[in-house]
This record gives sequence, structure tokens and C-alpha cells, in this order.
Amino acid sequence: PSKCAVAARCLMVYFVVACVSVVWSLNFNALSMRTPLSGGGIDCVASPYDTSSALVYYIFLSTLFLWAPGGICTYVTVDVLQRGLLPKVGEGKRDLTIYFFRLLLVFIFFWFPAVLSAYVATNPWLSFVGASWAHMQGPVSALAMLGKSDVCECAKTLLSR
Repeated sequence: PSKCAVAARCLMVYFVVACVSVVWSLNFNALSMRTPLSGGGIDCVASPYDTSSALVYYIFLSTLFLWAPGGICTYVTVDVLQRGLLPKVGEGKRDLTIYFFRLLLVFIFFWFPAVLSAYVATNPWLSFVGASWAHMQGPVSALAMLGKSDVCECAKTLLSR
């Protein structure tokens, strides 16, 4: 893709992140949401407590932070596998493809169990473990990124300055 197309896609990502950030900074009392959050106050999103707040939560908020990213990851993975787009061993794009698949696996490995334990479990300690587990995704993603040789070399260069 051209530099303009890449820049447009990057700006779109920043726009979506900004929208999600603004939603979390809103006064949730105006949206019929309470902020002692689900799981006894350990979750970083508002929790529903009646019918209207549940509709806002399950239609709007969960779509922003769970269903849209999960759906995009699932769609891209299925599309790549069905269409045979994974490059063969030795092709230049294979490293890049594996790089993104590692990130996808980290996302699934951390967030699927976290969502189950935080939203399905009734035990507060299990919810706490799930929420704590989810927050380990950042450092593990960083380590997974270092598996790509050029990223690792850049990190070494940065740290050796």
C-alpha cells in the first residue's frame, strides 16, 4: 500500500482508540452505569445494574472493547487460513505474518480466559485472577514482538544507547 493509505489506516486506529478513551472518561451516571465495577470493583469498565444500563453495556461498550477487536482478529485469521495467504517457508513476508499471528495468539490466550473469569464467574477471587491475567497481556505482547529478528535488533540498539 502507498504511504498515504498506511497513514490513513494509522489515523483510523488512533481515531478508534480516542473514541474508546473518551467513552471510558464519560460520567457513567449519565449513562445509567455504576462505577463500582463488575467483579466487585476490579474491572476497568462500568458494569450494568438494570435493564437500560445492561443494554448500553452489552450493545455499545462491550462492542468497543471486546466484540469488535475479537471479531476483526477472528475474521483476519480465518480469511488468511482459508485463502492460503500464509507465505511459505523462506518467503520474505512469512516473518511478518508470524509476527502478527503471535500477537493474535497472545490476545486470545490472555483475553478469552480473562473475559470468561471476569464476566461468567460468580466467585470474586476468580474474577480478580481473570482481570489480573488480562493485564499481563501487555508485557507478554512486547516479548512476543521481540521474536522477530529486526524488532529484536532495534530493541537492542535502543537499549545499548
